[in-house]
Amino acid sequence: MNRVKKTSVFKKSIALKKQKGFRFGFTLTEMMIVLFIVITISTVSIISFRGGSIQGALHRSAARVVLDLRRAQNLALTSLAYQGGPVFGFGVYFTTSTPGEYIIFADVNGDSIRDPSGAEDFENVKLESGVQISSLTPNSPLSIIYRSPEPTVYICTTSPCLATQSTIGTVELTAPSNPSLGVETITVNDFGLVER
Repeated sequence: MNRVKKTSVFKKSIALKKQKGFRFGFTLTEMMIVLFIVITISTVSIISFRGGSIQGALHRSAARVVLDLRRAQNLALTSLAYQGGPVFGFGVYFTTSTPGEYIIFADVNGDSIRDPSGAEDFENVKLESGVQISSLTPNSPLSIIYRSPEPTVYICTTSPCLATQSTIGTVELTAPSNPSLGVETITVNDFGLVER
């Protein structure tokens, strides 16, 4: 019987590679190319993530403003008492002098505008980090008030506030650190319609 010497495929492969001058491992050039590709992909991913998080904060802040305007409207409809007494309505106060926040307030004295002393303040709402109120129309400060029980909408910039002072109020939000994201605009008309 003729015995055939059995060798593994792996040993044959190594033997062939050694004969042809093949070396195991990676060259320095190959390592540098792979390292460059990994660094480039990582950098692009991090930059995209940062821009996306600011854009998300801008969208969430605009949605929060819309929700708080509707919340003030609902509070006025329910005729919720504030500090143990009746109120004439609820509103939202915006100003560019404190661009990172706005105030939901109860109109306790019936003048349809926020009391500068802060006695009527119901809640102070901070916008997300990196987002600011950039513009208010018709002017800053801007108060949007919903008077009970209808609720009648007052869009005011000065005191005393009259129902005919303005028919449209606009709040614009931006991300000053990334102006390329644009502007989120929230509009309220004198019928109480809130649009974004």
